[in-house]
Amino acid sequence: MSSVAFFRNLNQGQRGHPSTQLLLEAFAVSGARGARGVRGNGTVVFDADDPEGCLAGILAHLHARCDWQDVAFVRDLAWVADRADELVVHGDELSVFDGPPPAVPLAGRGCTVVAAGPGYAITANDLPRTSQATPTLERALGVPVTSRGASTIALVAARA
Repeated sequence: MSSVAFFRNLNQGQRGHPSTQLLLEAFAVSGARGARGVRGNGTVVFDADDPEGCLAGILAHLHARCDWQDVAFVRDLAWVADRADELVVHGDELSVFDGPPPAVPLAGRGCTVVAAGPGYAITANDLPRTSQATPTLERALGVPVTSRGASTIALVAARA
C-alpha cells in the first residue's frame, strides 16, 4: 500500500534533526519499500504492507539515533491526493493529526480553518506564503498537528 508519512517539526539535516540518509535508513530497516522524500520537511512517500506498524518502527529508529523526538502521522497516498483536490478549491495548507476534526469555520490568528474531517483540516491563510494552521489547530484541539502547504501536497499527489 502506498502511504505518506508526515513528520512533525522535522527539518532534514538541521542540527538535532535526522539527515535524509538517516530518515531513509529508518524506513528501510522498518520494512518500508521505495521510500522517497518530498522536499526536506519530513514528508515521505513509501510502500508498506502495514504502514502504521512500519511508522512505529521508523519513529523508534529515529528516536534512538538522533535528538529529534516528535511524532509523525501516516495517511494513504490516495487519501492525500483527494485532499490535494480539496486544497485547490478551499485553502493553502493541509494539516494532519490524530482525533476528531474541529468545527468549521474556525478562525485563527492569520487564518481560517475552512474544511475538516477525521484527522485532518484545511486552512486558508490571510496572507500568501504564511503558515498559521498548526498553531491554530493545536490550540483548538490540544493535540500535536503538522501541516504542509498546497505545493507540497500537490507534489505528493503527483506520485499517486
